Amino acid sequence: MTGYDTPEPTSQICGGEAEVSLAHKATARALELMNTRQWTVEHSGEIDATGSRELVTIRIEGRDLGEILIEEGFAREWPDGNEFWCQ
Repeated sequence: MTGYDTPEPTSQICGGEAEVSLAHKATARALELMNTRQWTVEHSGEIDATGSRELVTIRIEGRDLGEILIEEGFAREWPDGNEFWCQ
């Protein structure tokens, strides 16, 4: 997977309170997965468009965390996925 995007918990870019609520649920789910299962970080050596973050892949028992969050309805594919929390 090349990337994923989750709703914003503080900026309410497009979905208001529903977006904030889903953002908190997505964070809670990611923490639950990382606190209860084996995980690894794969460093890509790439930096994001802002130049401030290294792009990495977190794998939960071999599965991409982004794929899990997308499958469970907490995230979308980046950059072309539907921002369903905006509707």
